[in-house]
Amino acid sequence: MKKYIRYSNNKYLVTENNWENVVSKTEFNLSDYSLENDQDNVYKAKLIYEIGKAKSMLILNELQKIRELLEKKGFPSPTSDGFGNAFEVFALSVIHNLDYDECITNHIVLGSNDGKTDAVYWTSNEVYLYQIKLNDLIETDLDIMRSNYGHFINTGDIPGQDVSDLKNFYIKNKLNISGVKKIEVCSVSKNGRNKKNRKPLDIYREYFEFQILPQEKNSLNLELYIPSVNEEDYPERRLNNMAYIKGLEYFFFMGARELIDSIRKTQGLDGGEKIHKLFYDNVRGKLPANKTMEKTIKNEPSFFSLYNNGVSITGEVKYENGSVISIKDPIIVNGQQTITNLIRTTESIDKIYVPVFIKNTSDLSKKRSIALYNNTQSPIKPLDLLSLNDGVRKIQKELIGKSLVQAEINENSYYLNIYSSGNTSFIGTAEKIFTIDRVIELRDFIKVYFSSKQPNKLGAWKNSLSKQINHIVENEHNNLEFDHNHSVMVCHAIKIYKELLNNTNGKEAKSRLKVADLAIQFLLIKTNLDLEKTMEIKEAIDKEFLEKPENQNANLANLYRSNAIITIINRHLTA
Repeated sequence: MKKYIRYSNNKYLVTENNWENVVSKTEFNLSDYSLENDQDNVYKAKLIYEIGKAKSMLILNELQKIRELLEKKGFPSPTSDGFGNAFEVFALSVIHNLDYDECITNHIVLGSNDGKTDAVYWTSNEVYLYQIKLNDLIETDLDIMRSNYGHFINTGDIPGQDVSDLKNFYIKNKLNISGVKKIEVCSVSKNGRNKKNRKPLDIYREYFEFQILPQEKNSLNLELYIPSVNEEDYPERRLNNMAYIKGLEYFFFMGARELIDSIRKTQGLDGGEKIHKLFYDNVRGKLPANKTMEKTIKNEPSFFSLYNNGVSITGEVKYENGSVISIKDPIIVNGQQTITNLIRTTESIDKIYVPVFIKNTSDLSKKRSIALYNNTQSPIKPLDLLSLNDGVRKIQKELIGKSLVQAEINENSYYLNIYSSGNTSFIGTAEKIFTIDRVIELRDFIKVYFSSKQPNKLGAWKNSLSKQINHIVENEHNNLEFDHNHSVMVCHAIKIYKELLNNTNGKEAKSRLKVADLAIQFLLIKTNLDLEKTMEIKEAIDKEFLEKPENQNANLANLYRSNAIITIINRHLTA
């Protein structure tokens, strides 16, 4: 169906297949098209045009979830409202890292008589008043929003009409907002001029960053209830024996059921479904359940604590010799598989006790160090330790660039997957946004980047990758710096090589490419991505090597991991 919408003063968006594809035009024959009146489709068309189809589908899926949740709670959205009501929830959830259910239950002013106030969020020190629009707002409405809040705080009432829903909301939340001195007037709109305005595109970008990038804070508050249990009730363990260096570190055994129940009750984890929020600084990314641990849980639950290294948590700790330890911005830096397995456990959980270590700090660099040192005590790939490196995380963001808000991924946009073990929770979303050929593994990136910067070590990077990476981990710490332009070139070379390998038929032919992978990517960089010239040089090197009588029984793999390979490559490049 041929349809159009007015996008701006001189621009239209048109489709010939009911908005599956969107094209912008300034002039066209209106008689061939019909005006789109369905506001859901209007929003969809604008979204596809602004951020691209792949990202739009992800956003629309979230908005539909919210719409269904609103309906379940007795607040159905008007038919074809352009997702305006759902977007209010979505925006607030992104800004303050809240679950949709929590937004709707506690912070969205539901109903049409809202006195220009769409949402209210609070902390112990501040109250944030929100007006949230997909398009433009009226600036004077922000003054009305502030005025209505002031009237209620001072008098317990709000004058005027169309404010009943807002008044009921404030009465319900009076204890949360009373006594707070600092008030922030905020907005989401395309035209807002106040300092606390975000554009809808900003919201989309923040959402995608949250989905595919490790976060520095998770804004959670984990409370662990340490039960006081008589020794005779549990002669094999005492649960009330805590050892601690006050203010620094705490250690205790905790019943598995109590631990998992505490995690499930943590605001923002959605009953454990969003458990990945606790693992942002786990060097292994997102790990699957451990089969060996499953056997222990099932067959030897009483020995679990003997076989298990326990759970290490960092965060800002509040503890005053009671039965509750409160941890702000908690990160589980070690013990991800322990938690993952215990959440799935139904059998024997009451017989299981977990060693819990809590390290008190709000400092991000110290959290990273704790994560690093906690994971160097057990077998772990050196590459995984680079996932915490500030330089690695910085270049990851730079390679993404503006892609998260641009309509289409540009030729220099890549997603660097910084985890090598475990299936990171971010990778699925990243592949939908960037396509799989633009997802670059950190292992490949590091190998090609440093070997191209240090050509004399090309053979060493091919022959002893772990050793080279370990050298970086031990000597560079968090001081790694990556040249952006060279990093893009490295990603291009990796992408071209992967395409070459995928398009090559025959086991032997693929094998000859694999043994020379690093050399091929090095040559691509040196020839400014000239694949034809690269392969010409590579074939010449192979032929020269194989034609020498002394190499008749040698393997090409030995050539490409030798110290002499860079000398040979340079000679052919010069020739």
